[in-house]
Amino acid sequence: MFYTYLTFIQYLKILRRFLFLKRIVQINHLFREMSVATTNQSNNISFNKILTAQYISFIFLNLIAFSLPLHTHINSVFIIALCISLFFHKKPKKRLQNLFDNQLFYLFIGLYLIQIIGLTYTNDFQDAFYKLETKLSILICPFVIGLMPKLNNKQIYVIITSFAFSCLLITFYYFFKTTDDFFFSNSNTFPASTEFLKSISPGIGSVYMGMYNIFAIFSILYILLREWKYTPLGLKVLSLISISILYAFVVLLEARTALYISFLFVIIYISYNIYIRKNYDATTISLSVASLVLTGFFAYNNDMHNKVTSKLDIKLENTRDLRMVQWGCAAKILLNNNHTLFFGIGTGDVQNNIGPCYASHGYGQFKDSFNAHNEYIEEALRHGLIGLFIFLSALLIPFYLSIYQRRSYLYFLFLLIFIIWSFTESTLSTQKGTVFYAFFNALLFFNFIDKRKAK
Repeated sequence: MFYTYLTFIQYLKILRRFLFLKRIVQINHLFREMSVATTNQSNNISFNKILTAQYISFIFLNLIAFSLPLHTHINSVFIIALCISLFFHKKPKKRLQNLFDNQLFYLFIGLYLIQIIGLTYTNDFQDAFYKLETKLSILICPFVIGLMPKLNNKQIYVIITSFAFSCLLITFYYFFKTTDDFFFSNSNTFPASTEFLKSISPGIGSVYMGMYNIFAIFSILYILLREWKYTPLGLKVLSLISISILYAFVVLLEARTALYISFLFVIIYISYNIYIRKNYDATTISLSVASLVLTGFFAYNNDMHNKVTSKLDIKLENTRDLRMVQWGCAAKILLNNNHTLFFGIGTGDVQNNIGPCYASHGYGQFKDSFNAHNEYIEEALRHGLIGLFIFLSALLIPFYLSIYQRRSYLYFLFLLIFIIWSFTESTLSTQKGTVFYAFFNALLFFNFIDKRKAK
């Protein structure tokens, strides 16, 4: 009996110890769960901060695209704000290293570095530093956008839509402002398109607005065709109406280069459908041919000339003669000696050298204001064949990659527009052209061609 009692007492002690140990284990588990929960909460807070920083940067990208056709100063403020937002992103060193590993990154910023090198043998430092300020986005955009997390297709489409919407607003404003005078008054002409655009955005002209609208038109068309199955009917109709209005404004602006580009794009689209996709749909072919005929008509016909006027049209009876003089003078300067041929005349000396040549051909009134109106010639004048080689490489290598390796047709459209545009305008001599190239080139390259994974 006593032995049984003793055994029972020992059993109780063992049970108490077991319960005590079990309680300790439970408490230990509880603390572990609390620690894990705290860690997860901390990670969630950090993750939310990252998402917030990325979202803010994405908003600034949209604002840059939206303000590009508008005032230059507003656009510059948003570019600065985007740069500041990068300081709140996570793992900047790792992204910087990945950016430095991209060889084409050096090619893009090389377009700006060659301008700095040109300072060493230029004479007009005032104009040279103005050029450096104008082209600063060529250096900033590859850095900033290259350091950002890769965007997905929908985010890219939203940014491009913001740009197209801004172009559409300007177009609507022009029609609203001029309809009353033209249709309900005795006025026989629309207001000068150049003066109208400068009143909205200093530095922009009909040529730049025409290029903006063409890029907006074909970007919307590309996105619409790509997402056709998932796009509501109302949005399809609204997009097609917007495309028609934007194109009508291009016709009114008489931006012939833009019209020629649209003519070329229709031919490319027809060829792509017939020879690559083997699409022989009668409706598609009929609409394409109708667009081709309409575009060709507006490109070659001068009936709209009496409705849209500009100061340039009033001053010059034959702009083609002036264009030939511009290119001839540029060739004369470039072939003057071997140093000029290979290294150019410097970042800031183009106008001082080409102006007297204008005067010798009877165009002295334009010696201080008219450049070569060809970015390839302009770049060759500044930095010789070396600068021209860098510029062509920065265009043609991504152009090749957009077609044959990554098949980024939206990037292909952008580069083709800019390449053709640069034959008739000094596209990188103004901030409107420079920001347009630097921003969309970096945006489309680092998100469509670069092999980083989207996050």
